Amino acid sequence: MSLEKIDFSGNFSHQTKEELFTVFQSSPQGLSEEVIDERLRLYGTNEFAKVKKKTIFRKIIEALIEPMALILIIAALLSFFIIGDAIEAIAIVAVVLINTIIGLIQEGKAEKAAEELKKILSPQCKVIRDGNVDVIASKFLVPGDIIVFESGDIIPSDARLVEATDLLIDEAHLTGESEPIQKTVQSITEKNLRLYEMKNIVFAGSKVLNGHAKALVVKTGNITEMGKIAVNIQETEEERTPLQKKMDREVKSLVALAIVALILVLVMGYFRGTDLGFSILLAISILVAVFPEGLPASLTIALSLAMERLAKNSVIIKQLSSVETLGNVDYICTDKTGTITKHDMTVKEFFIGAKFYVMADVFKMIAEGKSALLHDLFLTSVRCSTAQVIEQDGNIVKELGDPTEIALIKASILNGFKPDQFDSYHLIDSIPFSSELMFSTILTKDSLGKHDIYIKGAPEKILTFCNSYYLDGKIQTLDDHHRQHIVKELSSRSEKGFRLIGFVKKSNVGDVQKIDVKNLSGFTFLATAAIYDPPKDEVKQMIQETKEANINVVMITGDSIKTGFSIAESVGIASDMSQAIEGKDLEQMSTEDFEDRVEQLRVYSRVAPLDKLKIVEKLRAKNHIVAMTGDGV
Repeated sequence: MSLEKIDFSGNFSHQTKEELFTVFQSSPQGLSEEVIDERLRLYGTNEFAKVKKKTIFRKIIEALIEPMALILIIAALLSFFIIGDAIEAIAIVAVVLINTIIGLIQEGKAEKAAEELKKILSPQCKVIRDGNVDVIASKFLVPGDIIVFESGDIIPSDARLVEATDLLIDEAHLTGESEPIQKTVQSITEKNLRLYEMKNIVFAGSKVLNGHAKALVVKTGNITEMGKIAVNIQETEEERTPLQKKMDREVKSLVALAIVALILVLVMGYFRGTDLGFSILLAISILVAVFPEGLPASLTIALSLAMERLAKNSVIIKQLSSVETLGNVDYICTDKTGTITKHDMTVKEFFIGAKFYVMADVFKMIAEGKSALLHDLFLTSVRCSTAQVIEQDGNIVKELGDPTEIALIKASILNGFKPDQFDSYHLIDSIPFSSELMFSTILTKDSLGKHDIYIKGAPEKILTFCNSYYLDGKIQTLDDHHRQHIVKELSSRSEKGFRLIGFVKKSNVGDVQKIDVKNLSGFTFLATAAIYDPPKDEVKQMIQETKEANINVVMITGDSIKTGFSIAESVGIASDMSQAIEGKDLEQMSTEDFEDRVEQLRVYSRVAPLDKLKIVEKLRAKNHIVAMTGDGV
């Protein structure tokens, strides 16, 4: 069978499913074994290109051709053949060998540890081939395969969705976006989309939080978004570390000093009438004595001890010289999600009636017997949700689904409303959240046979369904004045990066069996939850300590500029909005303008992974030593 070569240059967001099946010569039944074998031969396995490992011989040669090692070897040869001091020569050679062996052993340990970490990951995936669903190693995927995945799975390659039900994807590792992305199978006509805007594409390494889907594999290996990053990192030129640069300068100084000493001895010997042979021997002896043969060994031992201490703190360093580089860092570029923040969405407060109540106030309401409202809030949080939180012996042992919904269920548990206590409410009808509706809703029947409708979603949307609101234990008429007050108060939290989820209820709806989303009115506005991903407890202090050490911290995130700046301001990274910039503005900025501003910027939002490399390179061009940290790319 003759196969046409596939053009992978596009992002495959705008084509219809039928067009994609034609381009990839595939079908909903998947590929045949013959086509799979041919594509494995053409495009290779679904793996990133591996850097060729250095042989032990090459490592030894590289260690011996270091300037200091070369100088010591020359000194040893001069000691043995010219001065005739075999003991001195053997001692110098022994120092060089010990230094090389220690370096090889330490780097070997680090490489072995890194390899063991890789072995922990043995990814597999479900794929449709010849109409059958098989489980295969992800590395054997080829373009045109149909993959099947569900909640909890990791996406094995870049793929275009062909079927999806309530699909929610966590792309924080790639985009830095803390909020999960609701995916769709619809074609997208816009061009020049950024990664977070490709709502019908799933990317390698992303985690499925909710739903299930089928997708057509469009890119594998090095041409996936993750693969491009891996290739870029591998293609980055290896630069000598600050320690190696210092040693190079030291060697040049010592060589210059030795040459000066050699000339001075020869000149003085000539004027004093000393025997030429003796003068030459004395000059070479001084030349050998100038070089500190103990320095390389001392450095290696000191760095090895530091490497061991770091290893005890679960820090793996692959090169000895990198230990000293860490000590010279003056810029740290860090992700937000999971690094500065906990990557654990948390309910911080509720807006009830006319003001915000922190969680301590909510506990107080329960203690005072004002729990009817909270019962409705947490009933909606638990039953009007696709998320799952399992608690055992007072500890949460499993979380599955949308992090925002998980946060609401955890708030319910924290306030004493266990999910199973709402099992008596029978669900007659439910409509899941969608980006078009901007809310989710349930129709319930309680133990007395009463039917109620509960809605949670975007406050600005569900507020339009309401003609009353809850205030101090009573239901009040919702007039325009209070409606504007609610919107204004919620805006103050939205501007700080909080995610807002509103709750409304309509009681006693009669014998309704179906929710009509086109006819929603007469609801009571209950409350709004303000949810955010809180900073880690120790972060603010650590940021302060880095500043005291004259180290600048830059936060790079896929979140919105408001969310990013809000978190950066709260932990002390940024103090003014002018220190923040969005990815699209960064793209439009000229190279000269970026070079002028790079040292003033502290927050980068909505940036693509490859933008991070650009930021680091610009800082390095300003003679800064930059460290990149985070669980994202």
